[in-house]
Amino acid sequence: MLGAILIHSSAIVKVQGYLQPDDFFRRAHQALFSAMLRLVDERHHEIDLITLLAELRRTGDDDE
Repeated sequence: MLGAILIHSSAIVKVQGYLQPDDFFRRAHQALFSAMLRLVDERHHEIDLITLLAELRRTGDDDE
């Protein structure tokens, strides 16, 4: 799912009503999905590798 969103960022619109960060088992995947949601909902950015990494660094989750 996370890879699909990176390839087609519009896919997050289709899943954000069904998936929550806690649905992912690994903490790293939870952090990635949370950052993706923030990028779209709060920051109104497209999701790509550069914006995702910047968001993870901004929140301190880039170690995940």
